[in-house]
Amino acid sequence: MSSVVRDRLLWASTAVAPLTFALATIVLQRAGGVTMFDDELGFLGEAVFFSTRDGAPLLAGIPFYSAGYPALLALPVSILPFDPWVIAVGVNVVLLAALGPLLHAMARRLFGLRGIAAAVVAIAGATATSVVFQAPRAWAEVCIAFAFTLWAWLLLRYSQHGPAIGALPFTIAAGGMLAVHRRSSIVVLITLGAVAVWSLAPLVRRTDEPLRVRARAVPWRSFVLAEVAGVAAAAGALALDAYVVDTLYDGTTSGSRLDKAQNLLSTDWIPAAIGHVWSFLATTFVLAGVGCLFLLWTVRARRHVVFSTVLLLALAAIAGTSVLFLANGIRADQLVYERYLAATAPVLVMIGAGAVAARMTPVRSWVLASAGVLAVSGFVLSVSLESSRLTGNVQKFTTPTLTTFDMVVTGWGEPFTEGIHVLPITAVVLSVVVVVAGAASWRAWLGPAVVVVAGAATVAAGSAGNLKPFTDQWEPTGREAARVLADADVEVLQYAPHLRHEVRNVLHYRLGYPDAVLTDPPSCDVSPYTVGPPTLEDEGLAPVIGVGNFPGGVYRIDC
Repeated sequence: MSSVVRDRLLWASTAVAPLTFALATIVLQRAGGVTMFDDELGFLGEAVFFSTRDGAPLLAGIPFYSAGYPALLALPVSILPFDPWVIAVGVNVVLLAALGPLLHAMARRLFGLRGIAAAVVAIAGATATSVVFQAPRAWAEVCIAFAFTLWAWLLLRYSQHGPAIGALPFTIAAGGMLAVHRRSSIVVLITLGAVAVWSLAPLVRRTDEPLRVRARAVPWRSFVLAEVAGVAAAAGALALDAYVVDTLYDGTTSGSRLDKAQNLLSTDWIPAAIGHVWSFLATTFVLAGVGCLFLLWTVRARRHVVFSTVLLLALAAIAGTSVLFLANGIRADQLVYERYLAATAPVLVMIGAGAVAARMTPVRSWVLASAGVLAVSGFVLSVSLESSRLTGNVQKFTTPTLTTFDMVVTGWGEPFTEGIHVLPITAVVLSVVVVVAGAASWRAWLGPAVVVVAGAATVAAGSAGNLKPFTDQWEPTGREAARVLADADVEVLQYAPHLRHEVRNVLHYRLGYPDAVLTDPPSCDVSPYTVGPPTLEDEGLAPVIGVGNFPGGVYRIDC
């Protein structure tokens, strides 16, 4: 086999591997529809709203979701005659497959890796379990991971070509990332600031040259164009969100993220910070920590300074936003939230794996330091917080990797989890790290290969034994009730006061978003059926069928 053919096959494998992981996740979970009734229905409702499909999504009463991902879904939802959930999952799979080639290009530029080493490093990042587990869910997690990876790739190109080249797509990508999720808000400011500092650096350099001479060295055209485009992209994202809020959410949202900044005035953010550090290291087999230490080392060694500095600032901004937002979370999983930082996992895992594969001199100390931080933070959590903050309701899809590792305690096939067991999870991760270190000492690229294998085992076990029981409980919600209404040719969804919005929204979605009207009392002029809370039975309405996991159901009106 020629070297050209071999290289092309290795490059193709970087897309095929995450594609395979995603399909395996969907099949093993037996994923067949919506389970996260606020998040997924919010994104899908907005997608239908943006599309040319018939339907009138009604989303008032649930939190607002950024409009970028639904806007991306709008075209395929308009064209393809499938359930919007199926289309969203298909888009997720495509975005996951696209991660590999992007990370492969970054690994080649950043570490000079070639051949199987570059491919394995890229696959390790593209198959980060925290992202792969989200493939069957119609929400923006895979999209924001792709957006962040694309932004990081454009940052690397920009940092290597100079301030006059690559600034425009770099700033536009930051604005686009804001459209996908507000957790990247500060990243936009960091991006615009980085372009400004590097472009205007000639004005403040120490030299005897007159200011007008130094000003000629500033790439004014590319600088102004990039800044204006970045601001315009961000403003467009915010304007789109504002339009959706006013149109679909009656002008109300779940509140400003800026309100969470007051947590800085107390110590409430410290436990969340420790929990996030432990969670991020555990779910990336400590490679995220190795990646961060590599970036710090390159700044100190004056190598890739612009890339590493800007990326570290962006990581700190996203992590800080997550910590502040979840500092006073009421659920056990919010202290060790895996979902928000997962967007950065593919890039950091690739960087950590690349440092291992490239046999960088300090890499052993980086692995030991990252493992040490994992162990210490895990000990602190288990001693001081596990019995209080980490016991109770755990949302599996915000911590899918952690709850999979926790199966050593909770067992196979449990649909619900009532806590996070820190020390057993830490022990599982550290045992994998030992194997990774041993494999890398024999042949460098085998270390990242072990991470890929460990990720595959995690995805398989977690999908079949951890998440499938959960989806089996929740996916049937409202299906039979919607079938009853559809068989009765109900054209208007009538619903009563005090009905949980999850019931209204899931039936509205399953019926294809017909007109919906709130009536009190229920009216035969609208429909012989109404959807309402259990109290309707006390008012003499005959129950027809429940919706499953929520109180309330379909009632027949005596017409």
